[in-house]
Amino acid sequence: MNICKLMSQCREIQHNNKLTRFSDISHLKRLFPSNGNNKYHEGTFLIIEIYDFSIIKNTYGYEIGQEVLKNAAYLLNSIVTIDSIVCRGTGDGIIVFLPRLSVWHQVNSFCEGVFSIFKKPLFISGKSIYIDMSIGAAIYSNNADSLTTVLKKADLALYKSKKDGVNKVAFYYEELQEEVLRKIMICNNLRSAASKNELEVYYQPQVEAKSGRVLKFEALLRWKNEELGNVPPSEFIPISEETGIIIELGDWIIRTVCRQIKEWIIKGYYYTVAINVSQKQIQGYRFLDNLKSILREFDIPPNLVEIEVTESMMVSSYESIAEILQLTQSSGIKIALDDFGTGYSSLSYLKRLPIDTIKIDKSFLDDIVFDSTSRELVSGIIMLGKKLKLNVIAEGVESKEQVDLLERMGCNAIQGYYYSKPLPAKAIESIYLGCEFALGLEGVR
Repeated sequence: MNICKLMSQCREIQHNNKLTRFSDISHLKRLFPSNGNNKYHEGTFLIIEIYDFSIIKNTYGYEIGQEVLKNAAYLLNSIVTIDSIVCRGTGDGIIVFLPRLSVWHQVNSFCEGVFSIFKKPLFISGKSIYIDMSIGAAIYSNNADSLTTVLKKADLALYKSKKDGVNKVAFYYEELQEEVLRKIMICNNLRSAASKNELEVYYQPQVEAKSGRVLKFEALLRWKNEELGNVPPSEFIPISEETGIIIELGDWIIRTVCRQIKEWIIKGYYYTVAINVSQKQIQGYRFLDNLKSILREFDIPPNLVEIEVTESMMVSSYESIAEILQLTQSSGIKIALDDFGTGYSSLSYLKRLPIDTIKIDKSFLDDIVFDSTSRELVSGIIMLGKKLKLNVIAEGVESKEQVDLLERMGCNAIQGYYYSKPLPAKAIESIYLGCEFALGLEGVR
């Protein structure tokens, strides 16, 4: 054998990944040198990862996890053209380069093919294992991008695809880097927000439809950061859930609200306060024990605290969450089902759920004044709640016309900007507590 050919083969073996027997990132760097001198003029780089791969490794063990990764790489290699490149990236990613393919709809069609081949399970060590994928895509041009630059772009797109859900492909665009950097800044600053006194709980009244009296309040978190300014909950709450920071935030909110309830009790005000709880919180370590411990610490009657869970949370993890809620309700703590009608739940679930209140989502109320179908739908939800002996709250109400309609339909309570936006505790005290408007103490003492 020619000595030069032998040496070339040895180099190939060195660049060959031990796990998948495909080339690794160092081989890719040889094909795409930093000077841009390569045979590939254009194409698309994909970074492909198994969605929630850590769960597979934790469930089946490290060795089977590596076999899953190897099988995934071989399947990917089976659907690419002969001049495409499939190689191991850093971590658990697989890099695919598709030469000449640089039109988004063509790349998207290829990615749909990737998702399709993984609809069937992988058979490994006698086990059937289903996997989902996440794909980040970035277009490559050898006169514009280095390998390092285009892989960073694909990696940013991968980050977005993971946030979009299972079996999603995300394409790099110029604003994406700024969006991801903002998320990183939010994540980093949120970890120290409580210790820096940047967090504050606001309270929004829930008003009896017939009398206009305040019945209870919902606690809503607000965050003002020195660097980022006022960050809306719609932005930082999802990030806190993704990163697990929600556990620490949730404990802080519960403790802060219970302290406020105690201060109001001392002043003679007995109001239930609803606290939103995420799925990670309620399924976390000793959720109910911690909650009851805080109630004992502040010497608060359990019926002055209401836990709000979303309907989508119940749909995704019914059995485990229903059991925790049953124990919570048995402890005297009230349960409300938030965003009712948005989670596609079965009515049989609703009948068995340990809940006291359902909250009609704002999206059903926006058109009730002008749209007969919306009115019938909301009326049906209110009638259903009454049949099941549940309190019904309409949230996001903004006009007197909506209030009048909901009162005629028999809705128990109303929450929204028509009565009040969320306010700090001191403003709530000065505006609502102790005045004739707010004598809604029946049933909560």
